[in-house]
Amino acid sequence: MISFDFVSLFTSIPIGLVVSTIEELLQEKYDEVDQQVKRKYFTELLEFQLRTFFFFNDRFYEQKKGSSMVSPLSGLIVEAVLQKVE
Repeated sequence: MISFDFVSLFTSIPIGLVVSTIEELLQEKYDEVDQQVKRKYFTELLEFQLRTFFFFNDRFYEQKKGSSMVSPLSGLIVEAVLQKVE
């Protein structure tokens, strides 16, 4: 059983679950035979995009868990994961 905190939904979803969910969707829906961009590049871009850094009190920090709430992809990512879990 999996549970997510809907108050802090974006930060409560593990990055590994996000990446595996998107990889599965790409395998099902994306035919890379005639495409220049391969699935592995989408996955690498997603992993890079999910790395969130912020600056506070004259120091840089990296968010270790979940995705950023201000990311344009966060809504899509959360929706994909929740549909997989349901």
